[in-house]
This record gives sequence, structure tokens and C-alpha cells, in this order.
Amino acid sequence: MALSASSELFKRDNGFRKITLKDQLAEKLANMITAGLIAENEKLPSERALAETFNVSRETVREALQVLHDHKYVEISHGSRTRALKVDHLTNTVSDALQIDTYDAATVAETRDVIEVAILRSAAINISDKDLQRLEKLIAAQEKMLNDAVAFHISDREFHGVIYKAGGNPLLEKMAGDVYSYALESRHTAMQEENAIQRSVNEHKSIYRALASHDADLAEQAVKGHLDSIQKSTLRALERNAKL
Repeated sequence: MALSASSELFKRDNGFRKITLKDQLAEKLANMITAGLIAENEKLPSERALAETFNVSRETVREALQVLHDHKYVEISHGSRTRALKVDHLTNTVSDALQIDTYDAATVAETRDVIEVAILRSAAINISDKDLQRLEKLIAAQEKMLNDAVAFHISDREFHGVIYKAGGNPLLEKMAGDVYSYALESRHTAMQEENAIQRSVNEHKSIYRALASHDADLAEQAVKGHLDSIQKSTLRALERNAKL
């Protein structure tokens, strides 16, 4: 069962119920697991780290993890970190409809470039002080994740998600989120490269500075540099995986 806003998990017999913070967080984490951002058997970050990443209380994290446990997305073991279980992939996303993983890396990279440049230019003009503060906190947390690829991937998705929403176009936000999920297995491999996470954090800082200056041209330049770096590291990982 895939967790989504249209899932039966969020329905009652007499209609929709209010989606709580724990539901929203459970949905985010479930989508990350089904998309492969968090791989089977990988350990999730601590409750404290998840609370910091998603800007919620540890109680909310604990309740969200229990929802995921109840629906067999994760296994909770006392005394050790929660780990992801194998689940079916989502069937109601743009990426599934487009079968995005059937396209070559260059095509997807070009698509992501077009979408994210449009979003970043708009976000540079419209982003709020609250969102800028959120990005700044995420970057500060990422500085502590240089040796934890799973925690960084989760924080990275949240970082880009804040920016996608700040762009103000919900369709582009949706498309960007789906294109983001391309070749996640290879990007996991890419994050094992020496200094890979630090490089991404530095690029996030450049994006943040551009957004904080509300300079659309600088934001475009910063995100293009970041996407070029992602494309090159992903291609190297794809090549390595093909040789295995």
C-alpha cells in the first residue's frame, strides 16, 4: 500500500479527515521510501535529527514513525534506529506516468535543468524570510551529516522541496519533485564519493545566498552549477553500477 494524500489511510467512511502533522510527515517519509530515496534496510536518522530536518517536534516524529510501522513501511526496534522495509513503488505520481527511469540520464538532466531554473528564478523574487530561515537551518544541519548519506538525502529533499514550493507554481513543484527521484540508487552511490556531501552542501550555500539576495540571475547560475555537479556524479555512479 502506497501512502499518499489520496490514500485510504487519510480517509474515513464518511469522507476525508483532517491531515495532521504526523500524517504529513508519515506521507513524506513513505514517499521517500517508495521512491528509493531511503533504500530497503537503510536506517533512518534519529528522532532528533528528523525533528530538526522537518521542523517538527520529536513527538510528531515518533507518531509518524508509528504510522509507518503500522503500515509496514519501517521496522521499529527499541535500542536501535528505525530501518526502512521493502515496499511497492508509488503508482500515482507524474514520474510513474512518464516512466521517468526509462529515459536516459542526459534527457532527465536537461528536463530538471529547465524546470528548476524556472522555479529558482521565481523563488528568488518571491521567497519569504521564513523560507530563507528554513533553508539556513537545513544547511546548518547538513554540515553535521557529512558522514551520513541517508540523513543528507532526506535533508536534501526537504531543502529542494522548500524551494520548489517557494517558486509559487504547484505544477512545476510537483514535476520537480518527481524528476528529483530519477536514478536515486545511483545517486546513493554518488554520495559515497569523497567529499560528495560537502560539495553539495557548499552548492546549497550558493543557492541560499542567491535566493537571499533576491537575484534571479544569480539563482539561475547557482542552481545550474549544482545540477551540473549532480549530473556528473550521477553519470559516474551509473557507469560504476553498469560494470558490477
